Amino acid sequence: MFKYLFLLISCLGFSQNTMTYTMTSEEYDILRKKKDAQNQEAVNEIHEEVRKKYEKVEKFHPHLDAYFLVTKNKKQGIIDKEGKTIVPIYSEFVEIKTFCNNLTAKTDFYFVGSTLNAFPYQYYTKDGKLLFESYFYYRKATENGRFIKVWTKDQKIKIYDFQLQKFIINKNYNKTDGYFSSGMLKVERNGIHYLLSEAGKENKTK
Repeated sequence: MFKYLFLLISCLGFSQNTMTYTMTSEEYDILRKKKDAQNQEAVNEIHEEVRKKYEKVEKFHPHLDAYFLVTKNKKQGIIDKEGKTIVPIYSEFVEIKTFCNNLTAKTDFYFVGSTLNAFPYQYYTKDGKLLFESYFYYRKATENGRFIKVWTKDQKIKIYDFQLQKFIINKNYNKTDGYFSSGMLKVERNGIHYLLSEAGKENKTK
């Protein structure tokens, strides 16, 4: 017997409710074969000349019909149905990250290309635009993922807003607290402590 846990997430309220569903191994095999056939059908829609460029082409995510994971020389990347490169083939791993876009009240996403135990990580929009590089692991600054921490090459920290696709302030910090709390984040630069707002305004603290 196989037991699966489905997580339902509301973008607006960020409430999380879970429900479990149990299926037999026979049901699982049928479902797997059906999914594999659907995935291969989607891959076959990509022009053959595009597919020949890679050692392997597969659907990147079950719910994202427009994106495909491609592999060549043990490196991975992302292309779309037309063969356009979204994430160049340089990474050992490509991940999808999500955030809540308050402007659309929907969950949006982007891609992160990474190499095991090596930096930088590269962050790309779903249209293939390189947003920035980070020299440390993925770290959220808000629970909903809209704001994240980005490390510079000299290990200073900046705060990026995915909804507006920009750094909230053109300043780097030596240390930060975990998450924004009530719209404010405790940060430190050169021994001076500040409260940083989500809008990028600093207030020096005593």
